[in-house]
Amino acid sequence: LEGVLWLVREVLPRLWRERPALRLVVFGASPTLEVLALAREDQRITVTGYVPGVEAERRALAEAQVVTVPLFSGGGTRLKVLNALASARPVVSTTLGASGFDLRDGEHLLLADNPAAFAGAVKCLLNDRSLAQGLAERGRAQVLALYSWERLLPALERIYAEVASGRSC
Repeated sequence: LEGVLWLVREVLPRLWRERPALRLVVFGASPTLEVLALAREDQRITVTGYVPGVEAERRALAEAQVVTVPLFSGGGTRLKVLNALASARPVVSTTLGASGFDLRDGEHLLLADNPAAFAGAVKCLLNDRSLAQGLAERGRAQVLALYSWERLLPALERIYAEVASGRSC
């Protein structure tokens, strides 16, 4: 909620000055009434709610010119960053939104933590399709190399085997 409201109130007005037709599509399960109201207040904003299934998510991501991840609080794994990059979409995220992953600013995605910088990063990717494509390709390669099931499952299986055998550490 905090990130979506920040994006709509602080970042989008900066982008809409130059690109008034730019649209925002908000994905996520159980959107709050406040988020739903954003779409009623501005026809350039669509709130989808939950996107059912991996294929539906892939189709939705394929339509995005830029995926934004404006997170400022919370914990856990931010799979939305990995999903977007695995789908070869250019990503602009806050530092927290991409934390915990081996992803580098300017190589795999763009990081920005204030409204002007975030809007500038989005604008940069919208205006420079070569940069956007390069980030998306390198981001996808990094995610597949480090975070794919093929890469992670052997380590997970070893952990399960150790736990099942009663060994730890």
